[in-house]
Amino acid sequence: MEIRHGGRLLLSVPELTIAPGSSVAVRGASGAGKSTLLHALSGLLPPTAGQVIWGATDLGKLGEAARRRFRRDHVGLIFQDFLLFEELTAAGNAGLAAGFAPSRDRPALRR
Repeated sequence: MEIRHGGRLLLSVPELTIAPGSSVAVRGASGAGKSTLLHALSGLLPPTAGQVIWGATDLGKLGEAARRRFRRDHVGLIFQDFLLFEELTAAGNAGLAAGFAPSRDRPALRR
């Protein structure tokens, strides 16, 4: 999978497989592409070459609206500049998106 911007290669990942339910830490020096990788894996940034596949869904083949629905239903992100609400706890900030989830998913989010 590759991400390019203005013809410049920003990220190249020959192959990456993450098992469902597993936890992964992404580490590296500043500017190494950690955020770009996470943006590609979450569907925020479509790959310019290759594929990002979650289960049976190829994120690169989805239009922007479908990627937005995919993120809403399957991805939780807290950005490196946080954009948190100071008056909420960490759990409150992390759970804030639950209010925007489809009602069928809310019991799972409360757990």
